[in-house]
Amino acid sequence: MTGTVQMTGTGYADAVTCLLRWGLAADHCNAVNSQCKAYLSAIIVYLYMHDFKQAEKCYNDCSQIGAFLSSDQGRCASKLLSAYEEGDVEEIKRICMSSPISHLDHVVVWVGGLEPRPNQPLVRLS
Repeated sequence: MTGTVQMTGTGYADAVTCLLRWGLAADHCNAVNSQCKAYLSAIIVYLYMHDFKQAEKCYNDCSQIGAFLSSDQGRCASKLLSAYEEGDVEEIKRICMSSPISHLDHVVVWVGGLEPRPNQPLVRLS
């Protein structure tokens, strides 16, 4: 769980790198569920960093992998990005309570419980 270790500090970009590497390693081990969780986690961290473009790029890159695209985590990432793009706070709250996010590492789940506010940093939903 190297990504978790990185996220407890200030190295969120490093956390994304670790999560993406974790996903790649999981792919080599045929651990599809771990791979999809790692990719969804990376997308959530990008959103936490206020980098929607990178989150979207990460989603598009990860979607090239059929297992992610057809997974619950892939569908969750798609819905989450759409809700962020539309600024739909209620939909973001609903998605953040969904099973794909609640089954992620606890640090990523905490980061996932954030909402966007125009021209302001993300704030906790609860």
